[in-house]
Amino acid sequence: MQTVSVIIASRLARSARPEANGQLHIEAALRSIRAQTIADRVRFQILVGIDHGAEVPAQFADDPGIQIVESAGRTQAAALNAAAAHAEGEFVAFLEDDDLWDPCFVQAALTALALKGFGFSSSSLLETNEAGRPLRMLDFPIMSG
Repeated sequence: MQTVSVIIASRLARSARPEANGQLHIEAALRSIRAQTIADRVRFQILVGIDHGAEVPAQFADDPGIQIVESAGRTQAAALNAAAAHAEGEFVAFLEDDDLWDPCFVQAALTALALKGFGFSSSSLLETNEAGRPLRMLDFPIMSG
């Protein structure tokens, strides 16, 4: 079984979306990883890089499917680098803590990598408002794609 290391930098901020009911941004991002159509055929190594000294909520500290990695600094780059240093997968994917993956994202990316022989896969970003209505499509490579 292939392993996809998912690198997430998180400030462990709470979502302002009304439907989030005060949940952390990362909670929805984690659900989108676990809802991937290929989840039964790959292993996800979820690595969450956090700022030095950040308090880890109990639900993440006790989750065996998530590895929290404390960075040496207090920047997104430091958190990403700290988490990436622990990646063990054949593939590495980046997801921002306030972004979500379409359920077919990882399957489409792995298929493109295997069939086309590319060393990199990216996607577009659909930006939505707080009600979930589409605002615009950003059609350029981004970290979460």
